[in-house]
Amino acid sequence: MKKTTIIFLLSIISSASTEAVTTESHTLDFSESDYTFSYDGNGSLVIGTVDGDASYPSPDEPGLPRRSFSIAVPGSRKYASSSLSYTKRLIRSDVRIAPGAVPVPTDGSAENTPVRVVSYEARPYPASNCFYSLSTEWSDLSVIHFITTPFVYDAADQKLYFIDSIQLSLSTEERPAGETGLITFSDRELVKSIVANRDAVSRIPAMRSASSGVSGGQETIDYVVITSEELRPSFVPLINWKLAKGLKSKTITIEEIDTKYQDSSSQLRIKRCLYDLCHNNSLKYALLGGDDAVVPVRGCLVVIRGEDPGLVIAKDIIPTDLYYSCFGGDFEWDANGNGTYGELDDNVDMTPSIYLTRLPVRTPQHVKSYIDKLLEYERNPNWKNNMLMSGVRLSSIEEGRSDAEVKGEKLYDSAIRPYWSGEIFRFYDTFTDSPESEKYEVSAANLSEQISRGYSFVDMITHGQVAYWETEYDENYKSEHGLRQSNEASTIVTTIACFTNAFDYVYDPCLSESLIRNPGSGVIAYLGCSRKGWYSSRQDDLDYSPLYESKFYRNLFSNAFPESNYGMLVAASKLAMTPYCTKDNAYRWIQLGLNPVGDPEMPVFTSVPERFPESIVMEREGELRIETGVYGCRVCIMSAWDEGESYYRIWDDVRNLSVTDIPSNFSVCVTGPNHVPYYDVRGYIQGETLTGTTEMAGGTVKIGSEVTPLKGNGPVIFEKGSVTKIKARTTIMESGTEIRQGAEVTIVN
Repeated sequence: MKKTTIIFLLSIISSASTEAVTTESHTLDFSESDYTFSYDGNGSLVIGTVDGDASYPSPDEPGLPRRSFSIAVPGSRKYASSSLSYTKRLIRSDVRIAPGAVPVPTDGSAENTPVRVVSYEARPYPASNCFYSLSTEWSDLSVIHFITTPFVYDAADQKLYFIDSIQLSLSTEERPAGETGLITFSDRELVKSIVANRDAVSRIPAMRSASSGVSGGQETIDYVVITSEELRPSFVPLINWKLAKGLKSKTITIEEIDTKYQDSSSQLRIKRCLYDLCHNNSLKYALLGGDDAVVPVRGCLVVIRGEDPGLVIAKDIIPTDLYYSCFGGDFEWDANGNGTYGELDDNVDMTPSIYLTRLPVRTPQHVKSYIDKLLEYERNPNWKNNMLMSGVRLSSIEEGRSDAEVKGEKLYDSAIRPYWSGEIFRFYDTFTDSPESEKYEVSAANLSEQISRGYSFVDMITHGQVAYWETEYDENYKSEHGLRQSNEASTIVTTIACFTNAFDYVYDPCLSESLIRNPGSGVIAYLGCSRKGWYSSRQDDLDYSPLYESKFYRNLFSNAFPESNYGMLVAASKLAMTPYCTKDNAYRWIQLGLNPVGDPEMPVFTSVPERFPESIVMEREGELRIETGVYGCRVCIMSAWDEGESYYRIWDDVRNLSVTDIPSNFSVCVTGPNHVPYYDVRGYIQGETLTGTTEMAGGTVKIGSEVTPLKGNGPVIFEKGSVTKIKARTTIMESGTEIRQGAEVTIVN
């Protein structure tokens, strides 16, 4: 169901002002049917949303559901002012509105939260029905965010009004020359996922393209791993796979960064390196290859306050990797210079310029275990297109249903089921799809057994600590279970539980680390909190941590992005929540503390992926012909022995392709939406006399006078003094091959 309809009434109107102010008008349409109305135990009206995609104001204000509304404008312009007009109509009289939801931590410290009665000031709420929140900025685009609600509650006479339409007048002005914060090229698809004027994004001129955006003649670097010298060799298989898919990739070590950059902290030096790669080399993906003992994390102070700023509900230093991907605002996130990072007055930018994740590993074996799982997932996936939705009571059970079950069903009904036809298995403390539901409790043993059955997605709504998920009975599901977990499927885990992703804690491994490092767990990504998670005190609300999950799954299953890469999906979810993070509140806490674990470029399948037939790559006389059968494919052909140093070409949006300048030893990789990549390495020696040093690699290497139509026929002669090294699964020598005395030929299978 579409929650808000946007109608553009007027484009840009020139102003006579010397400030070059322009004004554009937008109409926001709302439908009362998109909202739900019920009463709590005190007889107060509780206003919810059908799709669960809303936030709520302070717990001391009437709980009027809010949504964000965003507009893209050229990066040369910025927000100046706005005004709005509307007509409201009365929908309830003599009614008391229940207050906004109290944020409750998912660490098990809070029990039942009583239904509250709050005394409101005798005035209309909210102060504005569409107010400016902040702007997020790239070099060529600026996105202006508003927070809206269609409700007006007059607390003085207890009347509730609804607004069917808001007319928003937005004024922007030219940005002063040299103004800081405009950093890098934005991913247009990312911006389109959050703005109302999607079509306008395509019309805004780009300052540079993703493919040609390198400056000063420097090479493009699409993907980088930041790790230690010790772990660097372990990432070679991953780097080689990224190269084969068409991403120029490399590894940079902490030691290299410390030598090159002179900034005061390791965190700042790493961020400076990533900024340079983004700005000069068009970097798109970054993987932090290690836990905090390998790649340090930036700790930021986050506070949750009540309506009275002096009332501190929670306070902590939260590890956040978002710091490394956002380059606007104050670069160091310490504008006030007090050595405490991430405070409200530190001019913190939360706009990702790159897609960044972490792999919390410590040893070469940890790295190998994960990369083996990742490559198996991408090349030979056991993808079952199903989901395990599990949970245990957070703080309440009403009418026989725990709040975990209610929130899980709300998440499924609003963000998953409308877009996805996969199967789900419900495994809650108060309900399960198991035929033995009365006996099948959410215990550690039963949860482990369920995961072992193989699910593409596992969502866990429960309390947690560093090393466990809280279960219903018996012992909790601990890191020890994660290290022993068996699962033949490839699995992405999402959870609202506290601390389970605390990769910086002294205790090692935390729960996420145990699942990621375990070669048999099948877990290839983990999206969870590194400190406390938060949920709404109202049972059927998805506010706070569940809302982030909702954004993630909605972005994935609605096919908001053609590529659906893991890092992009997480970044889009966070970017959509940025308008709510300008205060000391639970949204800011989750924004910083929800750290994605896994590979940022990993495609996330939304159905069982199809396989390209072997026949899509055909060898003809002097020509390599590729016919994918589907649009939107990428083809990468590169020289195999030297990992693309001598030959590297990429074609995008391919259906049919003909290539004639093929090297003798090459790999070909074809990737497409929801397809298993086609990958093959081929080597041919035909019609050549080898005199120097020759190296060749491949799945199959063929040698002879007529082994391929890609080259002219003729004998192969290994001349005296020549040195040839061949590494392949199969090496075939056919007629027309002569190895002369004094030639050295080494074949390694």
